[in-house]
Amino acid sequence: MLTQELTAEPPRRAAGVLIHTADTTRFLFVKRSDFVNYPGTWSVPGGFSEPGETSWQTASRECQEETGQDISTWPHVKIWQQHVSWPKGQYMLLACAVDREFTCDTNWETSEFRWCSLDEIPQPQHPGLQAALSNDQAAEILKQFLEQHESVQEKP
Repeated sequence: MLTQELTAEPPRRAAGVLIHTADTTRFLFVKRSDFVNYPGTWSVPGGFSEPGETSWQTASRECQEETGQDISTWPHVKIWQQHVSWPKGQYMLLACAVDREFTCDTNWETSEFRWCSLDEIPQPQHPGLQAALSNDQAAEILKQFLEQHESVQEKP
């Protein structure tokens, strides 16, 4: 039993980021390329954590890699977490608030991007995104975060 525990794969951590903009009140979604898991589905920038990274560092780095944009200094909050069985680990979805929409670069991981409301997310959606956005607690955290960010934007 002890040998099995010592040789077992450590849990993998991953994180993604749902980016909201104050200027249009829309969210960023990326279409996964044919070279990654769940090809052709719409999701958010994200991926596996590097050793020692926080979830926010992971989400920021993955956003930079997948869109060409640095969001690391923008306000953010954890809105949802899921434990997954394969690969064994956890996935955390964070929300980030930026001032305005930006143009994304596509790469081998993403083939398209789109800014839209939560009611207009292109199909098919990545199953993890569907699970997060259908979670009532995640929706409430997101709502409170966006209300807080909007009030900050309105101050002189």
